[in-house]
Amino acid sequence: MDREICDAQTHLTKMNSKTKTRKNWKFFVHQKSRGFLSVLLGILVIGIILIGGWWILTQERAERLPTITKEQAIAIANATDEAQEFLKLYPNIKISAEIHSLACDPVICGWEANVVYSPVDIDVSYARHYYNKRTYPIMIFDIDAETGKLLDKYPKLEYIKNETYCEYDEDCKCFGELPDGRCCDCINFIHLPIHEKVELKCLRTYKDCKCLYNTCMAIEEKQVTLTTDKTEYEHGESITVTIENNLDQEIYLSSWSFEGFLIKINNTWNSTGGPLQGMRPYVSKKIHSKGRISQEIYPYWIWQPNGEIYRIAETVYFGCKGVNYSSSLEECVGKNVIYSNEFTIKEKTVEILTPSYVLANSDELINKRISIGGTALAGSPGVCTEIACSPEYPCCNDCSGPLTLKGDSEEIVISGEYNDTDVACFGNECFLGKCYPLEIGKAYIVSGVWDGNTLDIVSYKETEFGEDEIKYQIFSPGLGVSEKEEIIDYVNIHKNDKLPKTIKFEDNVITVQKIEIEKNPMGGFMAYITVLYNEKEEKIGFWHPDGEVQKRENGCLDENNRYVCGGVLAVNTKEWNEESTKDEKERGMLYFICLKRVFLQEIDYNFNSNDWNYVKITFGLYREPQYPETTF
Repeated sequence: MDREICDAQTHLTKMNSKTKTRKNWKFFVHQKSRGFLSVLLGILVIGIILIGGWWILTQERAERLPTITKEQAIAIANATDEAQEFLKLYPNIKISAEIHSLACDPVICGWEANVVYSPVDIDVSYARHYYNKRTYPIMIFDIDAETGKLLDKYPKLEYIKNETYCEYDEDCKCFGELPDGRCCDCINFIHLPIHEKVELKCLRTYKDCKCLYNTCMAIEEKQVTLTTDKTEYEHGESITVTIENNLDQEIYLSSWSFEGFLIKINNTWNSTGGPLQGMRPYVSKKIHSKGRISQEIYPYWIWQPNGEIYRIAETVYFGCKGVNYSSSLEECVGKNVIYSNEFTIKEKTVEILTPSYVLANSDELINKRISIGGTALAGSPGVCTEIACSPEYPCCNDCSGPLTLKGDSEEIVISGEYNDTDVACFGNECFLGKCYPLEIGKAYIVSGVWDGNTLDIVSYKETEFGEDEIKYQIFSPGLGVSEKEEIIDYVNIHKNDKLPKTIKFEDNVITVQKIEIEKNPMGGFMAYITVLYNEKEEKIGFWHPDGEVQKRENGCLDENNRYVCGGVLAVNTKEWNEESTKDEKERGMLYFICLKRVFLQEIDYNFNSNDWNYVKITFGLYREPQYPETTF
């Protein structure tokens, strides 16, 4: 019984094991089927995406095409500064263009237009090759052919505007090449054809060209070099010159007195000026192998800051035996002229100081050359004659006084001589009305040496914004501007001058008491000055009918050049008749009525704002010819 039960259990276990195995197999087969279906589904989805993408790209390929023409691409390039400068160098330029897709599919990368400028015919497709080799002067523009946007342009503008500009050695080319492979000088590849057409006379020859400090420079392995300490100098600045002997033998200088200098005009070197002298007679005649000497020099000529290019020349001797400092260099085997690097001269930058700055920093500026800006004024009368003046003529002495330069409420005295004439102002004990060499009321920049109290003048130049500079509109009523009137003297009185003010014309003492320039209620304006002459108050001046400015150079003139001002008043200081000359009599002039008079010659006035700047009081001689009476 027990055995049967055991057998039954064993059979049941086997049956359960087979059933379990069958179930596991079914499960495995089911899982594999699901995985296979997922892969098939994934492949199907990717295929659909690729087909859809292909269809979309095909549609875009049909629509994405260049939107600009070759002519339009050239017009875009022509509008650049680079193209305009290139065309100045090569007016008969060859301009070519092509439009192509970029290296990848144009649907992805797009289209590009290339515009090429060159003095020779080249295939646009090979333009970059020629540019990389620096074979020809080429200008290349890359333009987006769909938007017209300028993507790139090369070379840089500096290459075109500066013939020696470089960034790499291959930018630099020899020109004036000789049979032995040496060349006259170096230039960048953009300018090379221009210089190859010029007949050159080599100053010396060089072995190679290099780009140093963004400049194409001629290089020689073993040579004697002459260099300056800078490539740009200010007007009047000294130059430090260095001669370096890179030869295997010693060399001699003629005296360390330079042969002269050369100036470059129209790409041709011309000898001019010289010789140049050092501050000392010479430093040394002999330079050992691998040695150098330097010296500061000043030219005897006046440097001209005219933008020209200069070089300095010097003769060196070699193969000299038994030469001492008193020997003749003619015994040497040979000689050669060496030339410096190029340099230019620019206008000197001058710092313009104010009088207040100079006075505040006087100790630091003593014995230095400085420049001061300001308005020229006359100081107080100093040295005078000692005539006892009457009460009627209180200002009868001739006086002189200092010339000053005023700025920001401070004054500097100008002293010394200019053109062998003392600097001073002149007039009487009441008023100094004239100065030399500056004119009262005008603005100047005066250069000189500061001694702690005065500026010893060396030079000067007139500038704007002096008190006599016209701020508004000149109105001149006519007196003093005709051929009948001779101007003898004048004085400008400014709005801020204190009155009364005494002035003297010859022996005539005039005291300016009041200046009235104002609008007329009836229209126009009046300009009258009350003066005291011979103890009598009188007026000089004129009126303007409407204040309208007809002519810029003279507000008293209308559009037909006729005077519209009237009411002219003057003070006559002397009247007489003058006999006419023989020639004048032959022309029918019997005699002349002559007048010396003081009048208001002009005012600087703004009618709209009713403001004035200065008045010009003038002393003149008027001659009126008298003719026989006409009878009918």
